[in-house]
Amino acid sequence: MFKAQTKALVEVILKTDNLITAEERTAVRAVIKGEPFKIQPKSLNLTQSAKWVGISRQSFHKLVKLGVIRPVVIGTLKMYLIDDLKKMLGRKQ
Repeated sequence: MFKAQTKALVEVILKTDNLITAEERTAVRAVIKGEPFKIQPKSLNLTQSAKWVGISRQSFHKLVKLGVIRPVVIGTLKMYLIDDLKKMLGRKQ
């Protein structure tokens, strides 16, 4: 699928570029090998967030109104960072 030279070049970049995260390195290596790789989302919408936390949409909305969790607003889109949800639940990242 990928030429050997391309694979070697990508591997050099992955080893030397400090801005590439471990998760990103794993994803790139999986793609090069032709393996499936599921990208983990960094944020969720209100419905997804409520489900992730294990409460109803209404209860999650109340937490937002109380300021317990704040959305990231992009235009009219409101998203909730998974890292913020973990902090709210007291989980380690």
